[in-house]
Amino acid sequence: MPTTDDARLLRIARSTRPDGLDLTVAEARAMTGELFRRTFGVAGLNEVPLVHTGRFLDRAPRGLPWYVRFEAAPEEPGEKDRKQDRYVLKVKAPQLAEPEAGGGLAVAPRVYVLEAKEPDAARLEALVFLARRSSRRIRMSSWPIERIESLSCRDLLESYRTTNLCPRPDGKEDANRKKKTRETYDQAVRVFQRVFPELEIGDLKGDWLPREYELRSGRPATSRYADLKTVQLCLNGQLGADGADYRVKLHNPDPGRLAKGAWTVDEYDRLLKAAEGWVFEPGGAPKMVDGPDGPVQARRPAHNRGAWRRAIEFLPYTASRHGRLPPTRWLPPEVEPSDGLPLPKDDRPWIEVTDDLIYYHRDGDVAYHGNKGRAGNVVPVAFAPTVRRWYEEDMAKNYEFVFHKFDGRRYRGPKLGWQTFKWIVRDAGIVGRRIPHHLKDLAKEWAEAARLRLEAFAEHADTSAEKLSGTYGDALRTALLQEAAEGMTQAGWRANGARRAAIAGRFRDRAEAPRPEHEPAGKRGRPAGKRA
Repeated sequence: MPTTDDARLLRIARSTRPDGLDLTVAEARAMTGELFRRTFGVAGLNEVPLVHTGRFLDRAPRGLPWYVRFEAAPEEPGEKDRKQDRYVLKVKAPQLAEPEAGGGLAVAPRVYVLEAKEPDAARLEALVFLARRSSRRIRMSSWPIERIESLSCRDLLESYRTTNLCPRPDGKEDANRKKKTRETYDQAVRVFQRVFPELEIGDLKGDWLPREYELRSGRPATSRYADLKTVQLCLNGQLGADGADYRVKLHNPDPGRLAKGAWTVDEYDRLLKAAEGWVFEPGGAPKMVDGPDGPVQARRPAHNRGAWRRAIEFLPYTASRHGRLPPTRWLPPEVEPSDGLPLPKDDRPWIEVTDDLIYYHRDGDVAYHGNKGRAGNVVPVAFAPTVRRWYEEDMAKNYEFVFHKFDGRRYRGPKLGWQTFKWIVRDAGIVGRRIPHHLKDLAKEWAEAARLRLEAFAEHADTSAEKLSGTYGDALRTALLQEAAEGMTQAGWRANGARRAAIAGRFRDRAEAPRPEHEPAGKRGRPAGKRA
């Protein structure tokens, strides 16, 4: 498997652009007249007017919108004069873009210096410059395999991203996007572009890519798998849109489902205390520091952890993902935010506090047709007093966002800061990887310990709402939600944890108890000298 340095490719030529205009003079002359005229607007290279005193045209004909001109270097150049001959493109009339590209100004009237040093090369460079500025292209249906494999992955992905992943001007989503997250696709494409800025289509062959992507991006195997699947989809989508009879197949082994370690009661309690600023050593012992009257447990300022302190309780009780927290309010969606900052109309989750129950409108009263359930649920009875206390505290201070900063201002973006959560996990002395989504997994542990029916928990978490509604109907869905609200509690989970701790304690006490002098080490429970 190559290392990062081994995989860096030596570029001896610029990658081919997806528009198909990276042509040599020989390739341009080999094009059919119809294709040449459709691409460049003239019948052939010889039709490009070239002004070259004493060899071609002495003067440009009247009425030409543009032409190529040769400019010789002065015979006795001064200090600031050019020392070499050059070709320039003289544009006399504004050149417009293609109608499908908006039809705006593509090339303004002025002189453009060309890099070519030969007449035909200068003509072709001028044609390519004007065609690119006008958003013309040559479809890939006639390209040889070698040219397709020299395409820049970065440029292909950028074409797909700007066409398919950018928000629509009217703010609506296409029908074929309803089961995929545009932002997630866009993120995967951007990461790939950043870590492989010079990669070409032909470089994607072989089994080196997954490991190299993980090394360069720092993404775990599961994220790598999802990212490369997205990149393959986008590359093939753009190749197909451009007419290429070529498909990319990335080596991208499935890492399988990651094992999720169960939470312990002590681990969860320390996480709550760490969100309040208390610090623990790795493994769980309190971290002690010198105080005025002797050693005391270390504590950090926790003014920026208040939102996470609420979230650590809220996520498992409501079986929710942390991506719904910052926009969650105590007010219904039709009420505009008092801070005057924008809040998406179709993404306004809220918590409704009534005398009888507390309902979490996870979808903001807007039907969501994605693959991640957002249907609301009832806040469990065991957790309801805590949520009521939050509500009363925030209403007294006129704070409308539930998961807010210490001064009541809201967090911008769809998620709370991961870095703060990482600090909380570290201060809790938790050894091993913990992410916010594991708090949603904890809900399953609580439900199983409370012997909550699987159907009730599934409805509470909205993991299979369509299946349950189709099997049992809406009437039972209401009953299941109420059952989940009444039965969702930590008690059974904590009892299991206490029982496990008691078992471990008995073994620990037995191991630490003083051993009788006549009993050899390692023979506890049976006479010395006899085999079991």
